[in-house]
This record gives sequence, structure tokens and C-alpha cells, in this order.
Amino acid sequence: MKPETSPEMRAFIRKMQRKYGPPTESIEELQRMMDRALGYRSLTEELEKMRNGE
Repeated sequence: MKPETSPEMRAFIRKMQRKYGPPTESIEELQRMMDRALGYRSLTEELEKMRNGE
């Protein structure tokens, strides 16, 4: 079950679509890309903490 896109996120995506033209991906696809990027970042942060012995 995927989390619902927040209204703020939807508004941001719409703003970007207006600014840069029609999207090549759907909002859902962009959301998945964002989730992957955020997940990857938090994963690397966790690995850093483990490496630093926090």
C-alpha cells in the first residue's frame, strides 16, 4: 500500500509541470521517484551513522 501524495506535494508537482511543460511521467511515477530518492538518502544516512558508531 503506497502512501497518499500530500496536497503540498501535488501542488508542487503541478507548479513544476506548468513551469517545465507537460510531464513525461504521471504524478504517481514522480512520487515513486521521489520516494526512492528519499529512501536512498535516508538509507545512506543510516549507513553513515552505523559507520560512525552512533
